[in-house]
Amino acid sequence: MRLASHDSCVEGAYENALKVARSVADRAGGPQLAGYRGWWWYLVSIAAHMLSEKHVEAEALGRAAATGVNASWLLRLLREQKAATPTKTEIQPEAEELWNAISEWGWAGPSFGNKMQEMQSLLSSKDHSDVHRGVEILGRCYGARSIRPKEEGAPDVAWLSGNRAIAFEAKTEKKETGALFKKELQEAKGHPDWLQYFQAAESNSELTVDVVIISPTKKLHDIAIPFAGGLFVISPEGVANLAKHAVGAVSELRIKFTGKEFTEVAAKFSEAMRVRKLNWEDAEQILLAEKLSGNPKKQT
Repeated sequence: MRLASHDSCVEGAYENALKVARSVADRAGGPQLAGYRGWWWYLVSIAAHMLSEKHVEAEALGRAAATGVNASWLLRLLREQKAATPTKTEIQPEAEELWNAISEWGWAGPSFGNKMQEMQSLLSSKDHSDVHRGVEILGRCYGARSIRPKEEGAPDVAWLSGNRAIAFEAKTEKKETGALFKKELQEAKGHPDWLQYFQAAESNSELTVDVVIISPTKKLHDIAIPFAGGLFVISPEGVANLAKHAVGAVSELRIKFTGKEFTEVAAKFSEAMRVRKLNWEDAEQILLAEKLSGNPKKQT
């Protein structure tokens, strides 16, 4: 319930509550205090809501969800909060990233088309290293900061934007009749920790990380079933279809905004991305559509 008016004493109390709750949340570090930290970030969101500090409220809910405790409920609150907040013409952070990618690939000449063809060719390959490179390019089409780290324990590819990330594990060399194994799932489930350690430190904030396995098979080896929780799976064809859409949509943007300066058309470019379903949320709808789950029990 929102405050009808801001009595100075009441407002001061909420400002103090926000300050105290944020201070506690900032100090509650480490995985062992995740639930405690999430609770205090939730209290920050309540105080911010009562002060009509929408940006702070959204940030606090996002940080609470990033702890992984009651994340689904907290993310639902965050979606409801955003839906209820009147929006101005905003420039999404992915807009400038995509603009820079198109500029790098070329507003004119054959380089852009070559890059799009390269992406689709790589994603049609069964070789996992080819797919890594294709997914890296695809991420840039959605305005993500796309990385392909080489360190041990790192995801094959990761997309990042703000405090959100999607980590990818490519198992495209498997057969459709094959199975995913325990070791492979455990490897994939370690990617959020790697990203939190090596990437979140740069922005001094926690990341909300989803992990997607690209595989022609969704079958799990019996021993792997207990380790499937929290992972998503998509077929190579699903990724290829996402890339096909991206090629058409980004090509339209390239034609529409050729010769413009980003500072002059940023809002229009951002809106054009939204209309063409090139937002982060649009990619999530496809990539996070199917959770990896255990196999149906055999009939006896």
